[in-house]
Amino acid sequence: MASCSRVLLTYSYCNVLWFLCVFLQFQYTLQTNEDPLDVLLTSYKNSRETLPENHRFDHHRHVRECQPIIYGNTTFETFSAANKTKYSKSPVVFKSFFKKVETKDGHNYVNGHIVTISNPFESLSVLEPQKPGGCQNSLRSTVAATSKQMNCRLAVNAGFFNTHNGNCLGNVVSNGKLVRDAKGIQNANFGILKNGTLVVGYLSEHDVTPGNGISEFYQLVTGVIWILRNGSLYVDQSIEAECRETEETGTLKKFAEVLSGRTAVGHDKNGQVVIVQVDGKTHYRGLTLYDFGKLLKSYGLVNAINLDGGGSTTFVENGTLVNYPSDQCHKYLCARKVSTILCVHDKMCNPRDCNGHGDCGIDGQCVCRVPWSGPSCSEQVLNGIPYNGTELYNISMAGNHSTSGNETTKEVIKRFLIKNYAWMDALLVISMLINFILLFVTFCGRSSDRIVVPRKPAKSRTNREDEMNLLSSSNYNDDEI
Repeated sequence: MASCSRVLLTYSYCNVLWFLCVFLQFQYTLQTNEDPLDVLLTSYKNSRETLPENHRFDHHRHVRECQPIIYGNTTFETFSAANKTKYSKSPVVFKSFFKKVETKDGHNYVNGHIVTISNPFESLSVLEPQKPGGCQNSLRSTVAATSKQMNCRLAVNAGFFNTHNGNCLGNVVSNGKLVRDAKGIQNANFGILKNGTLVVGYLSEHDVTPGNGISEFYQLVTGVIWILRNGSLYVDQSIEAECRETEETGTLKKFAEVLSGRTAVGHDKNGQVVIVQVDGKTHYRGLTLYDFGKLLKSYGLVNAINLDGGGSTTFVENGTLVNYPSDQCHKYLCARKVSTILCVHDKMCNPRDCNGHGDCGIDGQCVCRVPWSGPSCSEQVLNGIPYNGTELYNISMAGNHSTSGNETTKEVIKRFLIKNYAWMDALLVISMLINFILLFVTFCGRSSDRIVVPRKPAKSRTNREDEMNLLSSSNYNDDEI
């Protein structure tokens, strides 16, 4: 039995070692060949974040001095967001494209994705990397991993980040929560106010502070370079507006002129938010920001800003990577761990957690758990009568009364099984493993309990002859007597 125990212990150690190796391989699969676009912006992004207070400048004043006189003192544009019922049967339209883009050197072929959101206030969110609080903890995560926070139907990389420590850069407002304030030194911004208004452009610290600005933001993210302003290319003006030092201006100029993968967010003339992503590899394929602006204009965008690009360019559909990233991991291309993302999701419930008594279903409808019911799962059903905690409501008991909103008991069970199939599969695998171990232990135990009976040694021929002679002698003596 002791030997069997040693075998079982060795087997367990081997399993633990195998799982550990798989985990380490997953965690430490490094991106050995990263797209070099970030190199062009490294000094710009990292230096602006750590600029001393006494060396910072009045951002709005600087922008107003650099921008054309036709814009006066306005450093941002506002636009009313669209209503989904007015412009589209579906709140989200997603397409892939392979397109010929005219350039100053001829033309270029690019592939990418475009998303049109006709109800952005309810269907678009800025999410922190990995989880809420990700910016505070300087986390980085792939777009696919971060998109799990809100079960994003579509997701794309968004804001820039410090390449040394992973800090989120610029302004970040996620679902009404101010995550990060850039203290007035941020660049081009894209945001949605709590009244549904879209905002594109340069914002001061006063504009971002809740209760003090143009209005309170519900979503806000910062990019680099305002590509389109009121339907016109605005790249050169942005380079001047977003930089005050020659070295930084030169860096941004190269950043704008290099071929690379690009990501942009903006809106069209109807107030629909449009996200466009183009694949590429810095210096080899993709688009310059000037040519990217032409592409955005061809798709009907009026205002648009440039988001993080290059190796960060990532597009995810239902948790699956659908574009071609330029970073190389070992023998294949892989998605980079990035900062904030833009998440396109189904309409959220009100309240979003359904008061903790249900799950948010399709089109913002709460699916209540027994014994709760009502539009927000705030009414408890007692003996077939809805109860909100203070008073009973008299209802007609005719017909079948659902114990979960409008669901029957059969539907509730079906929904539970569908939602928890992953856990059930996991439990099945674990139970099979436990059964295997028990069978192994039982088999070893029975083998060790068997009693081995030694055989009698075979008698030699000489011994048998002696016995026969002795027997014959005995019989002879009896006869004589």
